[in-house]
Amino acid sequence: MKTGYLIRHHADYRAVYMESDISNLNVYGVKNIRNALWSVLNLNPPDLIRADILHNMVLGVLDHMMDWIQGFLEQHNRMNAFDYV
Repeated sequence: MKTGYLIRHHADYRAVYMESDISNLNVYGVKNIRNALWSVLNLNPPDLIRADILHNMVLGVLDHMMDWIQGFLEQHNRMNAFDYV
């Protein structure tokens, strides 16, 4: 999935930090601070927060279905009966 954000390779940032090369950190736009997550093996920090795909799909389907149902009910003048229940 393509987003408008640049892909950041945290392994590169860690290597640059370990070398303490401030000029390279500035080129990457990284502050000269140690990230606690770098010490966790086999962890890519962007993988920590991910959208739940099933949740997003259900919300999308529900939103589409409710739009369709409301349009159908409005066309047949039954929206008040739907809202009443």
